[in-house]
Amino acid sequence: MPIPRHRIAAAISVLTIVGFTTLSSAEPASAHAGVEQLATNWRSNNVRLSDPYPGVSVAVIEMGDQIELRNQSERTVVVLGYSGEPYLRITSGGVQVNSKSPAAFINRTENAPSSIPQRFDVRAVPRWVMASKQGRFSWHDHRAHHGTRAASDGRQWHIPLLIEQRKVEIVGQFQYANPAPPFGAMVGLAFAGALAGFAIIAARRNTVAIALLTILTASAVIQLIAQWSISSLRFADRLGVFAYGTTTIFAAAVAALVVRARGAERSAPTLLFCAVAVLVCGGFAKLDWLTHSRLPTTLPYPIAQAIVGLFIAGALGLMAIAAFAIARPQADDERFDR
Repeated sequence: MPIPRHRIAAAISVLTIVGFTTLSSAEPASAHAGVEQLATNWRSNNVRLSDPYPGVSVAVIEMGDQIELRNQSERTVVVLGYSGEPYLRITSGGVQVNSKSPAAFINRTENAPSSIPQRFDVRAVPRWVMASKQGRFSWHDHRAHHGTRAASDGRQWHIPLLIEQRKVEIVGQFQYANPAPPFGAMVGLAFAGALAGFAIIAARRNTVAIALLTILTASAVIQLIAQWSISSLRFADRLGVFAYGTTTIFAAAVAALVVRARGAERSAPTLLFCAVAVLVCGGFAKLDWLTHSRLPTTLPYPIAQAIVGLFIAGALGLMAIAAFAIARPQADDERFDR
């Protein structure tokens, strides 16, 4: 006996939700290992060298996640680790990492490890490993991390350096910014919700569903371009970080093509699967965009939040369309779209 389509659709949606939620909540193996860039309410202001040096500059990049140092001088800049050991050696011709420094292990992840392997020893003779052939380098540094709002707002952070044995520091100051109400998201939710509701009750729900999917696909493309543009990560790292965006684009586009070719009733399980993917990768993965003041995008914040709202309401509406199509006989669907 064949399995009823509504049971197939339910199984697909449950498995998709579990799978994507597991991926989105998994702790990353490194600071950039395929996870979404997080929104934040924090900013590091007045980032600079405590004693300016010609040809050497510093900045905070990737939403405060990384420190970037550029050395265009003829001198060697040594970044010191957490116990004052040599950690990085940066010249105009390249960058070396001391593989014996505990900082080389600690800075691999956003969450500092509870224990450090014995092979990383502050007393060991440095073992320099080439990390880049350029005169600039970015790294994740826990000394530039904020804590609670009460303890960190206005607090200054420090990272010690040596420039030809002269002691210098990278300094910055944490500043907290309250998020504004997510009016853009409300507009996106209302628009997509109204369109989805019209698709369910209107005579030509297939046409409206395709229009909604087309809007979601275009919005996902715009959002991904804006996220890509703000990042300075290597190309390979960006492919992992923006996996959610590409999944959203693919799911919305596939659903639009399938519904156009077969109609909502015949393609209901596929539509449901794709809608869940859009909901998780485009909506749930960016819920923090609705409650934070700094977003990892070049788009104006109301527009960025409106797109998240579109994904949430649009995906839920598409799931309702799929459920409605499964519950209706095929002949009814054909009659509606004549």
